[in-house]
Formats: sequence, structure tokens, C-alpha cells
Amino acid sequence: MTELSGSGHARRVARVAASAATLLVICATLCAGSALATVGGEYTVNGLPTGSYKVLYTAGGEVGGNYLPEYYAGKATFGEATEVAVTAPTQTSGIDVSLSAGGQISGKVTSAVSLGGTPLPGVFVCAAKGIEELPEECAETNASGEYTIVALQTGEYIISFSSFEGGYLTQYYNGKFSENKAEFVAVSAGTTKSGINAEMQTPATVPGGKIKGKVVAAGTETPLEGVEVCAFEEEAFTEQCAFTSTSGQYTLGGLSPGEYEVSFFDQQNGYQPQLYKEKSFSEIPNLVKVAEGETKEKIDAKLKKGATISGTVVSAEGEQPVAQAFVCARGTSIFGGCAVTNEAGKYQISGLPSGEYKVEFIPFSETIYEAQWYKEKASSETAEPVTVVAPEPVTKIDGKLLIAGQISGKVTAEVGGAPIANISVCTQFGSCARTSATGEYDIVGLTAGSYKLSFAPTREGQNYVRQTRAEAVEVAKATKVPNIDAMLQPGGQISGVVSSAATAARLEGVVACVYTTPEDKLVRCARTHANKEPEKPQEPPKEPPKEPVKEAPKPEPNSAFGQAKAPSFNAKTATITFSFTVAQAGTFHWSLFFKNADVGFADALGVGQGALYGGGAPVAAGAAHKCAKGQIRHKGKCVRLLVPFGSGSQSVAAGTVQIKVKAGSKALKALKAGGTLHVSGTFTFQSSLGGTPIAHTVSAVVREPKKHKKH
Repeated sequence: MTELSGSGHARRVARVAASAATLLVICATLCAGSALATVGGEYTVNGLPTGSYKVLYTAGGEVGGNYLPEYYAGKATFGEATEVAVTAPTQTSGIDVSLSAGGQISGKVTSAVSLGGTPLPGVFVCAAKGIEELPEECAETNASGEYTIVALQTGEYIISFSSFEGGYLTQYYNGKFSENKAEFVAVSAGTTKSGINAEMQTPATVPGGKIKGKVVAAGTETPLEGVEVCAFEEEAFTEQCAFTSTSGQYTLGGLSPGEYEVSFFDQQNGYQPQLYKEKSFSEIPNLVKVAEGETKEKIDAKLKKGATISGTVVSAEGEQPVAQAFVCARGTSIFGGCAVTNEAGKYQISGLPSGEYKVEFIPFSETIYEAQWYKEKASSETAEPVTVVAPEPVTKIDGKLLIAGQISGKVTAEVGGAPIANISVCTQFGSCARTSATGEYDIVGLTAGSYKLSFAPTREGQNYVRQTRAEAVEVAKATKVPNIDAMLQPGGQISGVVSSAATAARLEGVVACVYTTPEDKLVRCARTHANKEPEKPQEPPKEPPKEPVKEAPKPEPNSAFGQAKAPSFNAKTATITFSFTVAQAGTFHWSLFFKNADVGFADALGVGQGALYGGGAPVAAGAAHKCAKGQIRHKGKCVRLLVPFGSGSQSVAAGTVQIKVKAGSKALKALKAGGTLHVSGTFTFQSSLGGTPIAHTVSAVVREPKKHKKH
């Protein structure tokens, strides 16, 4: 089974229950339709080795059905589920199930009366069972502003309303702008809770406190458009963001009483991130106190130009320019940034605060080169740091990329020896390739090392068992290891019919997924068929063929991207999920941080002074000013103020994509200690067609969930 965490999924939020967050994405690959005659409601899960399995059926809003997830036979949980025995290569049939109807929540979303009260299409409405829980189900409002969330279990839900157009603020039922103040909505399976409406507000119209100001360029006083301004208040767990207008003005609204940290981001245009009163992120912020309904004026900012790091990336052999390579400057206690090389191999990273960075060179996916760090080092630990002093440029930070290792081979059927196409061949580190029509594959971009290979079918009709190669493949630097072949065995099958418990009608599009008993590990999935007649053979054309159509011009590179929905944090996996919409395939790079002050410094975490943040050098009495830049004196020691949360890169397809950022070890310690982390940083996207990369600053508030009293 291939890794699909970053694949597009039609601007939806998937359910959390029983790993169903990934089931519908998986079926986009594993559940392809058949051209043969089929009967509605039937499914067949292929490629199963001999063993016992538990089958989960999911048919929520993604497939248009109001049905609750259910295990065979009629069980609600994995532990209760009835096992299904399979003996390969035979089929276990008659594994049928009747699904019960779920609960529904419906309503209408309009703009506020002061904004016209008009219906708002395209608003995402989501139901979650608690604060910081991922949504169970979501829906999108239609042209009339109406929505219906389906497939809900009996329970109480927090309902959120999010629009990513028109400048509307995210809100919660009933007219609340903070998640911990939301009113719960009770729903029972098989019934509909209607009238859960919302009137969307903008920062200028929303009730509550406001923060207003103007952002200009330091020195020239030129108003800056498009600067992201965010206000965060930890006690109320509230954050609001807005962008400056052409005159540099901004308004943040809907603020509860409290003290807010106000931040300003515009690294895309070369400006350093900063806090209110021109404080850097390595300093204690000046908080803005907002009383009930109060408007704070003139919370202004003068943004300073950041430093730049530039250079050229070439091949180590022949020194040929390497285009479309990502180059990322990763700061240890400061915000970093990324850029993409042009056709001449040149790049420039802008908007960097003064400090020390480690620069990574990451070739475009499926390239022949391997990644490296400056200066021609294999890891971050051995990388040579680059020191910058804003706004001065640092040039000639070049990379010379070595040819990477490769593994190639052929995949055939054990019975008959025919080549098998569309088999995913992956290493344990996530480098993958897919077999061609002749069964051949070639995994590229490998550093020297030992690799374990797995071979997995990617299509529903492929009845082959997933296989892991027993012996590791040793890859030397800049070498290709050929003839790493595999023969796949035929698998067993589970088949049955899925119908409605209420009407006995057969259900199309239900996802049936098979799990193993010992590890609760997902094996394979299939989707129930619709009624479909076999396709008739096409008759040869009676008219002579027309003149060939001229090839359409190739699309221009488009690296623009927007946020598809608000970030969400899964405390169980310590992962923030960011959702973006991109017009073309390409690659994301990111670097996120949180502040030491968020968690009360290392002593509050019970891990010892400085152990968490890599600092901790003693400071003599009265010598606090001697701490290094990016540190502050705390209880007699110097500790860093800005701590890495997570960084990385991911190639994505066009559409709506999910980027999952896993908390690093330091962030995990802070979370486990009960800290609330205000995570910020930069995402950069580069279209696979080339062109100029685009960067956006993001922010999210994360913490371990606390018990929340229902009201």
C-alpha cells in the first residue's frame, strides 16, 4: 500500500473513527472501477495472504451516504468484530453487511445582516466531538448557503464554520469565535438536527474586541500590502489573523478580553517576521491588552528587510546547473526560509533574521542526485553553519550534488511469469517507484545505505499478495543495483454485499477495508460497485479521420497556493495537518517553530535547565546581557526562545492536499509537559513545471487536549 498522506482529497475533512481518515483516500488508488458488468453493492477485496481478518465498512459524506461505519458482522468496534478466515488463493464470499443510518446536522450560512445577510456558498461546516479533536464529518454549503453533515454517531458536537474567501472569520455555534466557548449540538443516529445556522462576520463587523493598525516598511514608511497579522491569546485559546490592505491597514476582530501577542509576517517580500513594538521572535513580546468590546488602535509595525542567502547548485560531476532543486535555510532558534533553483541553478532565500542557519539542498523528486547540506555534508549534524546579519546578503553558498544510488528490477507473477504493472516498490524510508507495463521499476535518489524493499499492488483488481524482500539491498554511493526482482503470489479474497439496514437497498461506493487481528494493521481496501452494464465495442468511424488537432500550449508554471481549511492538531500522533489548494503538481517545503516562553522554559518541563533547548550555559549575576542573540537569561542560565517544531518537504498532486507536520522531540517534551505551543513558520510551494516559488506564513495553536465540561 502506498503512502498517501499528501494526496488531494477534494477539499474535504475525513473522519477520524477507526482510521477512516485515510480509507477514502486509499480507495482513490486501490478501488478503481471495472469495465465488466457488476451488481450494485458488491465488493471484492483482493491480494490477501492466508489468515484471519476484520472488515470495516465506511460510507459517510464522502460517498454521499448517511450511514455509520460498522465492522463485520454488525459490530461497532474492532475488538468486537467477527473474524473472517481466508485461505489463499481462494475466495471467502458471503461477507455481507447492512449499514444503519447516522445522525445529521443541517442549517444555513449567510453573511451578517450588516454585510447584507446573503447566502454564502463554499463555507466548510465541520462537526467535532471536542476541543482540538479532528472533525468526524464535514459538509460544504451550496449556492443557497445550505449544508447537511451526515453519518454522525449519537453524541454532542462542536460545529465550526470556515470560509476561505471574503475575509470572514472562522466561528463556532452559536455565534462564538473561540472554540472553548462553542455551544455543543446534540444529535442522535437516525435523526436530523436542523436549524444550526451561522451569520459570518468580518473583523470589522464581529462583536467583541478589536486590534487595528498599519504596517509600513522601516526607513521608507511605504505601506505594505498583504502582510499577515495575527493576534494570539493563550488563556482564552484564541487566535485571529488578517492581511493588510493596499494602504497597509489591518483589523483583527472578535477578540475576547485578554492579553494578545501580535505578530507580523511577510518573508515572501523579503521582510523579517517580528512582534509588536519591533520585537524579534527571540525577545519577550509586548502584549496588547484588550478589554471587553474595546478597540485598540495604532498597533503598528515597521518591518525591516531581512538578510538573503544565495548561491548556485550544480552537479559534482561536470558542474552542470541543477534546476528545480529546493534550498532551505533552517535556523536553530530563528525562522528560516526556502527557495528553488532556476534553470541556471541559482537561488536566493529572502527575509531572514540575523542568526545562524544550516542550508540544505534537496533535488527535485525522482532526480538522479542525492540531497546534501552545506558545505557538501551528508547531515544536519555535520553541516557547516551560515551566519547572516540582516539586511546584508550572504552569497556563494553553493551546493555540488552527487549522483545518487538507484535500485532497479522487475516484478512478475509467480504463476505464469507475466510482468505486473502498477506495483508500488518502496524502501523503508519512503522512496518509491511504480512498475511499468513491462513490470520494470527504478527507485532513484538513494544515499548510500541498506534498504528493505516492499512490493504492493495499487489497483483493486490486482489479486497479488503484498511482499517484503527478506534480504536488504546494499547501495553504495553513486551506484545502481540492478536485478532486484520479485515474483508475487496470488492472494485470497473476501467478497460480499453491502446494503441499507432500513430499506435493504444495495449501496454503491461503500469502502470495505480489511485489517489483521494482532496489530490492527490495514491490509487492503475495495469499494462497492454500482449497477453497470458491460461496455459495447465501439464501431469503426464511418467518416474519414479529421485533421489532427493542434497540440494545446503547455500550461504556465503556477506555484500559487491557498489554505483550504484551518490547521488541525491530532494530539494522539502529535501531528498538525495543514490543507492547501494547488493548481499544479509540485513540492512543498516547510520550517515551523514555537517559543520557549509558551511552555515556561525548560525547568517547567522537568527535563533540566537547557536540556530541552540546547542551551543552558550559566550566566554570572548581573550579566544577563551577555546571553547570545536568540537567548534570554532565565533562572541564571541562557536558554533559547525559539524552538524548532518540525521541518520537511513533500511532493503533491494538483488539487487539495494535506501536509502533516510531525512534532519534533523538543516539541513533544513541551506538549507532554502540558504546554500550549503557538507554532508559526513558512510553507513554500514550487510547481513541477518550474517558475517562481511562492511562500506563505502559517500559524497554529497546539496542545494536549484537556477535559472540557459540556454546557
